[in-house]
Amino acid sequence: MIERQIERGGAKRCAGPVPGLAVVVTGVAAHASEGAPGFDITGVLAEDGPLPLPSVSGMDVAIAVNPAGTTFRGGVLGQGRVYEDRVEVDLVLGAEEARGLCAGLLSQLETGAPVLELRGDAIAASLLRITGFNRS
Repeated sequence: MIERQIERGGAKRCAGPVPGLAVVVTGVAAHASEGAPGFDITGVLAEDGPLPLPSVSGMDVAIAVNPAGTTFRGGVLGQGRVYEDRVEVDLVLGAEEARGLCAGLLSQLETGAPVLELRGDAIAASLLRITGFNRS
């Protein structure tokens, strides 16, 4: 299991911690970006959880893993937005970390369905601040 956690260092907690969002990964693809490559991860939420919707199990998730350059406040890896029918997340990782995450997920896709757990805080009912992730 690979784990990534950044200390909250100053990241303001508006609505409190969100239990991990378990995303069953269904695909990983590279996308063009300036400088370093980025990656798109697709999946579905594994179970109903902390999102402000009656049922989210099976909801589509799109995660864009972008190269470092855009920065968030200290202790923040990215942000997410919850829509009625999907969740979209933007993560900013260093090139090596992004490649390692995506290569690991691709390898696991060959033998099963990897799960990527996103951890963070709810900023508002439909906004998430991502502070860590876990790949298993």
